[in-house]
Amino acid sequence: MRSLYYLLIQKPSEIPSPHNNDPLDTSSPLEITVYIILPILIFALYFLWKRKRRK
Repeated sequence: MRSLYYLLIQKPSEIPSPHNNDPLDTSSPLEITVYIILPILIFALYFLWKRKRRK
């Protein structure tokens, strides 16, 4: 029973946490494209699609 308790309260080591994440590198064009431009583009296209579908 005690070993089951320890299995349930273990923290997975693969989950990212704030102390082992690097900040966004703004000098890298790939990171700017993936983390800034693509989400804005997807967001804009979604609203354009939704507006077109409503008409």
